[in-house]
Amino acid sequence: MSGRLLAAFLFASSSLSAANFFPLQNGNSWTYRIADTTQQFTVQVGAPVTMDGRTWFPLTGYAEHRVWVRYEGDRLLYLEDASTGEGLLTSFLPGDAWPAPARQCRQTGEAQGTRVKYDGPRGPIDGALEIRYSAGGCFDAGLLSELYAENIGMVRRTVQTFAGPRSYDLVSARLVATNIETAPNGRFSVVVDGVNGKEVSLTLRLEVNHAGPLSLAFGSSQEYDVAVIDEAGKGVYQWSASRTFLQSLHSVEVDGEWSMFVPIPRPNSGRYTVHAWLTTASQVPMFAATVPLVIAP
Repeated sequence: MSGRLLAAFLFASSSLSAANFFPLQNGNSWTYRIADTTQQFTVQVGAPVTMDGRTWFPLTGYAEHRVWVRYEGDRLLYLEDASTGEGLLTSFLPGDAWPAPARQCRQTGEAQGTRVKYDGPRGPIDGALEIRYSAGGCFDAGLLSELYAENIGMVRRTVQTFAGPRSYDLVSARLVATNIETAPNGRFSVVVDGVNGKEVSLTLRLEVNHAGPLSLAFGSSQEYDVAVIDEAGKGVYQWSASRTFLQSLHSVEVDGEWSMFVPIPRPNSGRYTVHAWLTTASQVPMFAATVPLVIAP
């Protein structure tokens, strides 16, 4: 999302609920990249499970391996697997130093008491929480610091390398709590136009900014997809599931705006989240968006 949209969302959401520095919802994902390079990584939240009366989410990309996590009292707790006891993965409480597990090497993390300004590609953000990591056994590797924005999650991770500190900044976020995500040179959205007795009418739209035109590469004849997720995080529909696509690399140039009308079957009464994305030939979607969908009884 753009800096202005991000700032507006942060203001609105933080005024409605207590601080949450790591939103855990099925389908949430964050992609980070070192500026002017192709070095990137993605953090993803999967479908939750209930163990001993508590809800845990599989989290990949954040630690050295997949962990099961839950958020409680400004702390991110984890299980390495279903058979081990829970531990502290990350603390967002200022002054609370903790041994940071599941990282590249042994380190200690501590949230700082003074909030800072984040000035990356998804900023500016005032009041970001900074976590600093001790060197520990790491000298040419390991974490140096992380910045977190309330109700958005991590926005920057700075690591130590042989060439010195390098920062991975948030370049793409797909959050159930917000209905928009953009790459640096475009804005993608999905809108529910209407609901009738048999179907839901959607419009997918990509708006390219003044830096356009934008060339999008696709690995097949498929150019977009839509999925509907229920409140339990279960997929109830995917547009591409019943379709066949030609495996042919092609590109589409967008100058100004691209839009597509997509009708989907009306689900049963309940609350859902509609996910839509362009199926570009990249590791993660360049453009994705979500929107809530409520079907009345």
